[in-house]
Amino acid sequence: MIQAVAALLALACLLALAAAMAIDPLACAKPYLRSIAPDEAFSLTVCRRPMLFAMPGQGSDAPGWAVLRDAGEHVGNVVDVDMVGGIGIAPRWSGWSVELPLVAFMDLPPPDRPAWLRWAVDKTWRLRAWLGLVPSSRQFR
Repeated sequence: MIQAVAALLALACLLALAAAMAIDPLACAKPYLRSIAPDEAFSLTVCRRPMLFAMPGQGSDAPGWAVLRDAGEHVGNVVDVDMVGGIGIAPRWSGWSVELPLVAFMDLPPPDRPAWLRWAVDKTWRLRAWLGLVPSSRQFR
């Protein structure tokens, strides 16, 4: 009996995980900020997350994501942004990192990663974002 309950619970967890992976938390139809690296190998996109309720004029107070993607749109890093409207400085790109001052600092992944590793890292960051297990912009102040 206990084994059957454990098996059902495991199956329910797997189905919930599959459903969560189908919903892309990092999808962004209208970016707040988009910056492309000088070599065009990476892009940094900042998008708002939907707010259930906001007073008039508080739309810029919305939380969001800063998402680093490679040229193939695979996610390489994610930072949870407390307040998207607080971003006032353009990203600074270097050969090995991108910095969004007071918001995020992300190392650029190596460009020669195999396709399976890019896919695995992409799915891991999406799952971490969905679970809320990504770094916060508070850590970079």
